[in-house]
Amino acid sequence: MEAIYLRDLRHAIRVANMSKRLVDFLSLSEKDKTNFYMSCLFHDVGKSFLSQDILNKPCILTAEERRHIETHSILSFKEVINIGYPEKVAEDILYHHENFDGTGYPYGRKGQSIPLGARIIRITDTFDALTSDRPYRKAMKAETAFAIMEKQKELYDLELYKLFYLLYTKKNF
Repeated sequence: MEAIYLRDLRHAIRVANMSKRLVDFLSLSEKDKTNFYMSCLFHDVGKSFLSQDILNKPCILTAEERRHIETHSILSFKEVINIGYPEKVAEDILYHHENFDGTGYPYGRKGQSIPLGARIIRITDTFDALTSDRPYRKAMKAETAFAIMEKQKELYDLELYKLFYLLYTKKNF
């Protein structure tokens, strides 16, 4: 079990660091940047309340198992509020699986109704998930991950996605 938590911690740190580099190009206050970094670090904390057998299943999930995992953003939101972080931090976490086209979860928010921080985490979380080993597959190369994300770019805020791609491919990361 310890290795699983270490994997999740490393994922959160990578997402936070990639997101920070992206946010540094936006006009945000230092307080907003700090709050956003905290959102990134805690974006998946709710997974600790899920069935670890389902979360780490090495094959395709059933629809019921997928719904179980999709509750993690709500659980993460509640936990971050419970430990005293600002609602802004918690909202970025709550909506980090919302898709720009409205097809995400937990509420199907669309476009600009998704908080900026959540739109950024959506991109960096996906990229890191694709480029890291998972229980069900090996890590992909960055080029492969970007090819997949490019085919699904309607899921992301296109301007933020373009900035992330440009920064990453220019090796500013």
